[in-house]
Amino acid sequence: MKDVEAVRAEGSIVTDAVVLLDREENGEANLAKNGIKLHYLLTATEVAYKLYDMDAITKDQLNAILKQVKKEVEHLHELLVSTFGLVPTRQM
Repeated sequence: MKDVEAVRAEGSIVTDAVVLLDREENGEANLAKNGIKLHYLLTATEVAYKLYDMDAITKDQLNAILKQVKKEVEHLHELLVSTFGLVPTRQM
């Protein structure tokens, strides 16, 4: 957010951010809090599955990546429930 703050301090309007990879580490929610929409080409999950399909990573490495992403998603879910009282509509 330091970059956004610096650009806004110069008088620019920042409404969107474009990245190649969404690391799925709550960046989209953090940007949204500041009125910024995230646009991404791929997610970390998509890249992990592709690397596994190409035999570039092992099943254990794939599972380690997916486990980390799941922890981030669960953390975001807990934050939404505690902050806004949102109830999930489907199981995670």
